Amino acid sequence: MSDLGQRTLEQYRSAVSIDPEWSVPTERGFVWWPFRQAQRVEASEPWRDPEGHWCARVAAETDLVVAPPSGEIDAKLTAMAFSVALSGVVRDPQTGVVRLRTSMLITEQNAGWARKLFCHSAALQVSTAFRMGLWFAKETDGRPASSAHPSSGLRDTPDEMLGFIDDVVRPMGSGATRWSADEEFDELTGYFQSFGFPAGDQPRVLARWWTILPLGAESARPDAPSIMLRVLDRAPHPMFGAGVTLMLMLPVPLHPGNGDLAAQLNLLEVREGDGPHTLGSWGPVPGGPTGMSLGHICFLPNFVYERGLLANVCFSMAAHAKLISSQLATSE
Repeated sequence: MSDLGQRTLEQYRSAVSIDPEWSVPTERGFVWWPFRQAQRVEASEPWRDPEGHWCARVAAETDLVVAPPSGEIDAKLTAMAFSVALSGVVRDPQTGVVRLRTSMLITEQNAGWARKLFCHSAALQVSTAFRMGLWFAKETDGRPASSAHPSSGLRDTPDEMLGFIDDVVRPMGSGATRWSADEEFDELTGYFQSFGFPAGDQPRVLARWWTILPLGAESARPDAPSIMLRVLDRAPHPMFGAGVTLMLMLPVPLHPGNGDLAAQLNLLEVREGDGPHTLGSWGPVPGGPTGMSLGHICFLPNFVYERGLLANVCFSMAAHAKLISSQLATSE
């Protein structure tokens, strides 16, 4: 048996040099305290896909704030979620604890790049929670999440890993985006067009690349609603610097009556299984008759760059489009 999940967790533990004094093992992973906000890192039991390849889902979630339960707070959280790049913002409806969460499906085919991206995402997650906890608490009338190690107590000194954004991410994001090679976008266009989806390059506008994806069973109609996936490369992230933003925009207008829809979708993705990687967050994006539509955004900072990664994450975003299509069809 190939336990891809546990091997990924060991790679992360080694990469960030987790101090045993501030960690606790769990059945399929561990919890550690880089400071007062705990991060839980776990892997599912491995399984074989229909072709016989080993798979596992790995997830990391970090406590952020404790926020009062309300639809208005959920709408605020999803609007703020796009500031955290590779994690979604999920609020536990029972406890009110808001967490940053990311998960990835690790397979024998993608282990080379997916393990590395998971480790990057988990490291960025704890550093982001440390930097943004007070801001999220203020904006949601909540309080920063805080907990103690069961035997070592409250940690007095932050782990060096919490400086990851200042030490690594921002310096590598200080210049232009590393996703600049025309060949990468040409390959992306060719792949999506091979499945019958219109796609193209838009170097003169904010969207560097785009494709149109079907929505629901009626997608064959010429006038059927559709989902747009765009790659934006000219808007650096305010905290992480240069990179690329992947944005799904659905033909679902957001208004006061469905303001918690994005929060429900973020909660839906807290699951194990063979679904798409959960990188980024559902939330409002500009567009549609009300001015804001349902969307999903993932930001790839320069420091995670490697050739082929953009295509892999775009494919995952397309899987998100397929997932939401089925969910919307079921709810109708």
